[in-house]
Amino acid sequence: MNREIGYGTATVVAIIVIVAIVAGAIGYIVKPEPAELSELEAKVDEQKATIDQQRATIDELEARIAELEAQIPAPLETIKVAFICHGSSEDPCWIAYHNGAKALAERLRNVEVVFRYAAEDIPKQVDMIREEIARGVDAIIVSIADKDALDAPIQEARDAGIVVIAYDCDDPEGAEGNARQAFVTSSVTGGGLCYDTGYLRGQLVADYGIPEGGHIFFPNEGPGATWSEACKQGFIDALAERGYIEGVDYYLDEIEATYSVETAEERIRAYLVAHPEVDILVPCGGCTSIASVLAEEALGMEPGEVPIFSWPHGDVDARGIREGLVIAGVTDSHSSVGAICLYEAVMAVEFGVGPIDVTMPLVVVDQSNIDEWAPGWENMLY
Repeated sequence: MNREIGYGTATVVAIIVIVAIVAGAIGYIVKPEPAELSELEAKVDEQKATIDQQRATIDELEARIAELEAQIPAPLETIKVAFICHGSSEDPCWIAYHNGAKALAERLRNVEVVFRYAAEDIPKQVDMIREEIARGVDAIIVSIADKDALDAPIQEARDAGIVVIAYDCDDPEGAEGNARQAFVTSSVTGGGLCYDTGYLRGQLVADYGIPEGGHIFFPNEGPGATWSEACKQGFIDALAERGYIEGVDYYLDEIEATYSVETAEERIRAYLVAHPEVDILVPCGGCTSIASVLAEEALGMEPGEVPIFSWPHGDVDARGIREGLVIAGVTDSHSSVGAICLYEAVMAVEFGVGPIDVTMPLVVVDQSNIDEWAPGWENMLY
């Protein structure tokens, strides 16, 4: 054999042997023992079980989330309500009404309320009702200060499916005379707020006493308006029940004072100066009640000189009672009336419940209980 070939073959064989030895060593090192393999498999199974458990938990949570989502009510549609009054935004009477409604609206998450003031312009109030119909409101809360003018627009609102509630003053024939669905007011005789504030003050004046042939000064915000005529009639009826006949036992001296406190104060003050025969002052309306106190204060009049029997609403009225210029006043919870009107409207629109007539009480306020009422009058929320 060739020596070189022999050496080459020996080298190859040596290499093969070395490779085999190394491979065996690696296999020995890398290959796990049976016990270790079982332990690894157990850990893998444990991890798989944990994953399966977590997946089951996720499935349960997703199912619970879906269940809770199904319980969430659909977003409520906004209920649009319009208060449309015949009065002025400066009149404490209307401020108190609407403050009550505002206080409730702030606690209702789906109610939008607007307040509109016709400022004694009845044709303007008619236009406002029709504007709110066109705007698509759900409910209209309206003071009916004219026995005929609001009949047609309110019927139009009802025909459009709008809830209509009257407040403060109503059609003289009630539901028979107007399509409004309910009337929210304050009363003790059933005659309504305006009639009864006149009636109760007539009783107070009769208790106080009227000089024979005495003159009762009656400054009226809106002579001829249904509400003021009702107030005057209530006053006359109460006195008649007590034996006082107008034009015989006393004289009722009426002037148009207007709905402006400033103008009313000027006219009342001028009348008192020009007519020293005035024995008693009975203002018709919230603005004239305030103006009566201001007029007597401006003239430096003493308590009892011309006693006032008022229709109080504000801090000036409270001061007049405390000073003794006002003997007594007849009031109601205006803010509660406003809130009740809004509540009834929401219930009717959202749930088809009502509306129904609601009557609140009236209260006589004098020096004995003024501290109970003054805070509400001062804040215009009572």
